[in-house]
Amino acid sequence: MKSLLERIKDRCKVEYSTDCWIWTQTKGNTGYPSIRISELSPHPILVRRLTYLLAVGPIGARLLVSAKCGQQLCCNPEHLFLTTREAVGRKALNIANRKLTSDERRRIRNLFLAKQHGKSLTTTWHP
Repeated sequence: MKSLLERIKDRCKVEYSTDCWIWTQTKGNTGYPSIRISELSPHPILVRRLTYLLAVGPIGARLLVSAKCGQQLCCNPEHLFLTTREAVGRKALNIANRKLTSDERRRIRNLFLAKQHGKSLTTTWHP
């Protein structure tokens, strides 16, 4: 009989280039992977929390489980770490406040122009 962690991995698509376990089943209201395990709880549990509990150990009361890879659907226990809501907020603020590179600005401009003219990005000219 497979362990619960093995059954979780079976519900994921492994991306071999990143080693992410991408959840392919249901997602909760927040877009994060969730699963209902009637023996443990009548309510859905976030798959990352369950994976972390099974593979690493207990999670403190006010801690969140995040993924180093930044992939919202990743459930690989090797990618998971504990963080706080405050740390997640600071990281999001740092990302929002950083300056765009010239390549990022060019890509955004091309996306905008393509959409404005009803074309896909693949048919947009890139200097």
